[in-house]
Amino acid sequence: MNRLTKSTRAWSDLMQDVRSGDPAALDELLALTGHYLNEASARYPLPANIRSKLSDSDLVQNTLLEIAQDLAKFRGTNQAAFLDWAQRTLRNNFVDARRKFHDAERRDVRREVELESGLFHREGSPSRIVKRAERDEQLEQAIAALPDRARKVIELRNIKGMSWEAVGDRLDVSADAARKLWTRAVKRLQEILAVQESSFG
Repeated sequence: MNRLTKSTRAWSDLMQDVRSGDPAALDELLALTGHYLNEASARYPLPANIRSKLSDSDLVQNTLLEIAQDLAKFRGTNQAAFLDWAQRTLRNNFVDARRKFHDAERRDVRREVELESGLFHREGSPSRIVKRAERDEQLEQAIAALPDRARKVIELRNIKGMSWEAVGDRLDVSADAARKLWTRAVKRLQEILAVQESSFG
């Protein structure tokens, strides 16, 4: 892995200039750090479904911005410590990006089911059901417990975001029949979640 060896100044002089508020020194430090992180990012490849929304270069740029904002927090005294700090920041941002993406996918599934079906808005402690259902593991377990065809229509409509026509084509039924099948699947999902909720009581 390349070090910050292309700087025209010694490391201690560069950091001293950065900490004294020299904008040119900061630009130089970030440019060199960016080169290092671009190489380091190969250790943390983003999955293809995330890369369509956040590229590897975006992740590096976000990390550089965070480094620039948090430089005062760096208490190290040498180049190796700085590079280790920069790479840990990159790794943390990579983990955060994956978690946020998957959390957003789960929220999207739950939100559409709630809006289109009124799920969780029935009698019998609905606020408690919502609270429990927000736990990703419970929602995933409930979907996994559905019969095959019911699980498939939920996956096609809510996870893959297909239109009713496309869902019908995949299930070899009309769009109207697909929607009715989905409604029954959602009702069954509600029943499973209600049973899970009662088990917590």
